[in-house]
Amino acid sequence: PQSSYAALYSTNQIEGYSPTSDQVYTMLLCWVVVGNVYPITREDYLYRTDGFCDFYDEQSGKALKPGFDAHVVTVSASSSYQCVHDLSLDDFLCMDEVVVKSDSQILPWAVVYFKIKSE
Repeated sequence: PQSSYAALYSTNQIEGYSPTSDQVYTMLLCWVVVGNVYPITREDYLYRTDGFCDFYDEQSGKALKPGFDAHVVTVSASSSYQCVHDLSLDDFLCMDEVVVKSDSQILPWAVVYFKIKSE
């Protein structure tokens, strides 16, 4: 739930694009309600070879373990934004992701418009 990580998605930097300083980007800040949360670890990546965790479903686009209404995972830029097992000081950019079962668990709170500072 770090805004810096969300900004990577907003600016498409997560896909390898370079943002421009004249472009206005948008980020939606939300409250999230969770009940039974499952923490994703590298142990949940044993059976797939495509980089997604074992719970990922191509049809729904969700990765939820049965019996849980949310997952939380720590990812790192140095691991191509995949789950990291051991955090180290070398992982300069570690972020958390929350995946929820239903959109009824999400309440939009604010729309943030921002620009990238030119260097």
